Amino acid sequence: MDIVFPLGSYHTDEGMSQCGMNRISKAAEILQSDSQQLAVISGGVLNYGARDAHHPHVLRELLNLGVARDRVVLVLDEATHTVNEAAMLAASLNDKPLQSLTVVTSLVHYPRAPYIFAHFFPLSLLKFSLVANGLEKDGLLFARKKEHDAYHQLQVQRGVYVQNGEFIETTFEQSAFDELVQQRISIEPES
Repeated sequence: MDIVFPLGSYHTDEGMSQCGMNRISKAAEILQSDSQQLAVISGGVLNYGARDAHHPHVLRELLNLGVARDRVVLVLDEATHTVNEAAMLAASLNDKPLQSLTVVTSLVHYPRAPYIFAHFFPLSLLKFSLVANGLEKDGLLFARKKEHDAYHQLQVQRGVYVQNGEFIETTFEQSAFDELVQQRISIEPES
């Protein structure tokens, strides 16, 4: 099983964020380029944006972009942040024959998102597609600082905390992770 997983973003009453649309569009592009790929989507009710769950909006946009409904094989309808998404996906795919996992997220989410997923999946299965952030300059500067600090904290604590308080210790070597980020990540530049 080859999975494409666009990480959740946010939406408002006016619609999907640009960040979210960039992720969804890239996921649809990957899915349309390889009929063997299947999609997983996520997104519960967030603490910001609209009051409804995020995943129905992701599904609607994928369908609008031409992805067949039967290619969306799993919905993580309670996931609200990256660690939660990685943990729920790992638990859901635990007994499935996973061949590859392509995580689609924003450039600003690098290297924290890959680092998180490396705690839940073998490095050899992971690929990442990083897309434009869809943020204005001030928002981008704030997001980059926040992501840098969060990534540094994960490295210092040598692991990640899952929503239920469980701690997943870092078991991979930094050099193996560095190899992953150098060889298995595609990046679309900001426009």
